[in-house]
Amino acid sequence: MRLLVGGVTAVVLAAASAAMTGIAHAEADRTITSNSTGTH
Repeated sequence: MRLLVGGVTAVVLAAASAAMTGIAHAEADRTITSNSTGTH
């Protein structure tokens, strides 16, 4: 049971980390694009 909880926690943390990374990259891309085109 403890191993299962640990596995689930690891998966959730990995998913959250991936989601945050994806959001950060999307925001950076959007900012770079808006700056290079001169629109905000």
